[in-house]
Amino acid sequence: MDTSIHQRVRLLSDKQGGLVVFANLIEINHQTVSNVIKGKTKPSFKVVESILLRFPDINARWLITGEGEMKTKENEKSEKENNITQQTHHLLEKINLLEDSIKTKNLLIEKQERLLEILDKT
Repeated sequence: MDTSIHQRVRLLSDKQGGLVVFANLIEINHQTVSNVIKGKTKPSFKVVESILLRFPDINARWLITGEGEMKTKENEKSEKENNITQQTHHLLEKINLLEDSIKTKNLLIEKQERLLEILDKT
């Protein structure tokens, strides 16, 4: 899908919650961003620089030319690594809970076995 730089900036703005939020995030005047999104003006170097500094995961080539993916491959890998790390922590928490449950059940079994031994002796 071929997009103009205006459309790409609009896409980024929409992903951040709209024009005002986006303009505040990149520290650029709302009217300036609005003019870019509406296609009235091309984004200045300052606007492009502000976007790329605020969102380092955005592929500069994509933003400027529309070529490539919106996010850098490096960031995609980092996101995948973060997801794997989060999943690993979640699984470790589950393992710890299961181990605690097993310990508790083993103690209960030991108590019941002792009780059975006492009952057998009587």
